[in-house]
Amino acid sequence: MSQIKVNSIVPIAGVPTGGGGGIVQTIQTQSNTHVSIAANSSGTSQTTPTELSAPQATITPTSTSSKVLVRANLMFGLSKANYLFFYLFRNDSEVTAAHGTSAGTSAFDMWGHHSIQHQSSSTGQFELYSINLEYLDSPSSTSALTYDIRLINFDATFFLNRNNDSNGTNRCATSYLTLQEVSA
Repeated sequence: MSQIKVNSIVPIAGVPTGGGGGIVQTIQTQSNTHVSIAANSSGTSQTTPTELSAPQATITPTSTSSKVLVRANLMFGLSKANYLFFYLFRNDSEVTAAHGTSAGTSAFDMWGHHSIQHQSSSTGQFELYSINLEYLDSPSSTSALTYDIRLINFDATFFLNRNNDSNGTNRCATSYLTLQEVSA
């Protein structure tokens, strides 16, 4: 049996500007670990993103010209109505290009935002929410890159992969972080 192995296939006319050759590798981690992050007990808004600790994923690009497509699907519960700001980190540094810039009096530039404003106190503990986040990163590296997601949690306890049921067994879920190397 014959095999042809190549690092990339480029059309005769070359790759179009901003175009890429395809997916080189895919890494996916899943986590069903229950993580609880309490609201700031000082009564003031948290200003430093807290690491979720799961899921995290590591990819080693094959070329410095490659991009990394980061996709996250997080499942979570809250102790009450709340605002959540999500941030993308690579090797413990915030990927600031992944979020917008502040306008007006807003002090938060974020990758993603989730607002739960009308959670019923009688049934809210049983709610399970999800958020999907995506970003095409240009790390210019062939070193191992570890991506993780962090959040700023305003006024409620955040429960990753479960709802706010007192024992956490009523509704549980799995969160995913998928990294794809895209050839440039």
